[in-house]
Amino acid sequence: LLGAVCLGLIGYYGSHTSSLFGNRLQRKIDGFASGSEEVALFLTSFGFLVTTFLLLVSSFASFATSSFLPKTLFELLYHLFAFIFYLGSSVALLVVVSRRNDQAYRVEFGYEGKMAASVIGLVNSFLYLVSAIFSFRSYRHV
Repeated sequence: LLGAVCLGLIGYYGSHTSSLFGNRLQRKIDGFASGSEEVALFLTSFGFLVTTFLLLVSSFASFATSSFLPKTLFELLYHLFAFIFYLGSSVALLVVVSRRNDQAYRVEFGYEGKMAASVIGLVNSFLYLVSAIFSFRSYRHV
């Protein structure tokens, strides 16, 4: 669920821009008009969300899969790489967005949403680390 929230925040705030038209602030959709850090977190969230969903569906569909899959090296490596990718892309987005908006008079549209997405990504990376530790324990006991 946290991956879906992170994906939604980055997808929304990465595709909306704002511009000043006269003395009115206009928001418009320009496609995905964000930097590489937003794209990295978006792709990380999307990739691991889809793979986690497929693992969940396959575990619910088959009892053999649900009993065998946690003991495989795949699950350990999956959680480890998810931790690394989420941590890297979330920290990169956190640093870039805070540097872009370090002046008090200029705050970009979606600052709060992008900061929330990067913090949710950090929480998600911690949860993937915990899952990697549990996967390592179950893999080691085989």
